[in-house]
Amino acid sequence: MKCDLSMYNVDDNIAIYEPLDNLMWHLWEKMPSLSFSAHKGRSAKIFDADQTKHYVWQANVFNGVEKVGVLSVEYGKFRNGTENVPIYTISSPRIKQKKGFRRDEKTTIHLKGAVKIGLSVFQRSSDTEIAEAIIKDVYKRLDNLVSHTAYLLKGLGSNAPIDLLRYLGEIKKSMAHSGSIPSMPINISNIINNKNFDNFLANHRISETVHAEWVNGNGTLLRYEKDNTITAIDLRNPIRFTTVQSTEELPEIQQTKLGMLKIVSPNQPIESIGVRFADEYANCYFVVHGDILTTC
Repeated sequence: MKCDLSMYNVDDNIAIYEPLDNLMWHLWEKMPSLSFSAHKGRSAKIFDADQTKHYVWQANVFNGVEKVGVLSVEYGKFRNGTENVPIYTISSPRIKQKKGFRRDEKTTIHLKGAVKIGLSVFQRSSDTEIAEAIIKDVYKRLDNLVSHTAYLLKGLGSNAPIDLLRYLGEIKKSMAHSGSIPSMPINISNIINNKNFDNFLANHRISETVHAEWVNGNGTLLRYEKDNTITAIDLRNPIRFTTVQSTEELPEIQQTKLGMLKIVSPNQPIESIGVRFADEYANCYFVVHGDILTTC
């Protein structure tokens, strides 16, 4: 079975752990393409009635390279009044309930019922649907990157317009070339002499440049998957979706740029190279097309 059950650090409340184990096993037995990883481990909830700690065990569910949902198991009182039973919750964007607080999940106290729900919603999407979801996620991350660098930059100038801050950057550059510093209002002088001004301005400019490459489809998105394959999405029209087994199957220039992005911090774009995003949800790289290389 493709799951590491030691990730839950089981100590007490072992009975809560076993039903999740059983559920994952039954799902994998009927759909061997499924794999599982820790979602949030164990989280404690406090019930107002008696202040009793209530533990929930959770696991991400993947079908191949695609995350298709989350499993949760907890002991408690079910809505029909049954007490001290394992409650299975299956969450997935494909579940669309018409009523309820969480319309993307279904809950049952029956293991067979939970397996049946899981098998119905954990089917793998088409390559096109997977590519569209990855593209949407990375586009949002790039938007957030540009917004964040703008926020940091504008903070130096009491939310001064970005165009003004760019202009001040050009003034500072010309001053460095001429060797003379003209007299300026004290607030402007404070902005351009701030120790972070040059760095924040450069980061924002490069973020916008890399974002523009993405918008123009001038690059390839590379995402490392749980099965150690690499999903490659070429953004040129038409968008092409492929899966490779290793970086050696990529064009040499992409391998070089990928290596450069691996040695810088996440969310740190490099002009003409790209940017990488790495967190608990993603390990992906946007690599700009072209033979131009810059230093990190």
